[in-house]
Amino acid sequence: MLYIDSDFTKNAALFGKISKALTYLYSGEPGVKPVGRYDFEDGMFYLVQEYETKDPAGLPYEAHRNFIDIQFVVSGEERIGVTPIGCLSEITAEYNPEKDVLFGTAPEGKLLPMKAGSAFVLLPEDAHLPQADPADGVKGHVKKIVFKVPVA
Repeated sequence: MLYIDSDFTKNAALFGKISKALTYLYSGEPGVKPVGRYDFEDGMFYLVQEYETKDPAGLPYEAHRNFIDIQFVVSGEERIGVTPIGCLSEITAEYNPEKDVLFGTAPEGKLLPMKAGSAFVLLPEDAHLPQADPADGVKGHVKKIVFKVPVA
């Protein structure tokens, strides 16, 4: 989630990177690429992923320190959980600086729908639970792009 105060200019460069990434995502170009990692510009890169959704009860929340995630669904549907990192009830895997990720659990919360053409911008303070079934007991196949935007 983005919170902007009166000194928004300190984040102007970051907003510019997010805007570039979103413009590229909505151009459709990255959605035709096969699964893999692709370098972009300004230290950004993106991952093209394909997977079957999973029961959210078995999924961990994840959080990052050095990158903002922009998760964009190319095709299919899933749900995603989002909670402030401070609300994680347990850290199940300590922060791994090489992969820029930590994993944890959180009290059951609301899962938000993601359909083809939708995106979430997830900041380092946003723990998130991706790849959840689009509805209870319903599986789905998803093609997604996760754009990584460096915060520094």
